[in-house]
Amino acid sequence: MDEIIKEKQLDKYPLPVTIENTEKILKQLKEYVCKIKTQNGNGTGFFCKIPYNGKELPVLMTNYHVIDNNFIKNNKNMTVTLNDEKEYKNIEIDINKKLIYMNEQYDITIIEIKKREREY
Repeated sequence: MDEIIKEKQLDKYPLPVTIENTEKILKQLKEYVCKIKTQNGNGTGFFCKIPYNGKELPVLMTNYHVIDNNFIKNNKNMTVTLNDEKEYKNIEIDINKKLIYMNEQYDITIIEIKKREREY
């Protein structure tokens, strides 16, 4: 039984790490990283999908100290700049329509977003 499990795990194991493979992966990941500017200050975040109610939910993940409870309650406006320097200003977070998860202890904030034109 253990041999079967190990064999299946090896089938999914990624290719060996090479400079070329690493550069390809970094280039792809760069598309999902962004800068976030709020009235609280600046930070970074990234776009990804998380499992939610049997679906994949597109989200923006950042640190709690970048977007915290006070920001959500009072300001709700932020500017997001993608790595291609494309800037989206005055993005408002509608707390009634979006799923928001925050945890100060783990310094994480997850905000549901509209699906981007690019596939995640």
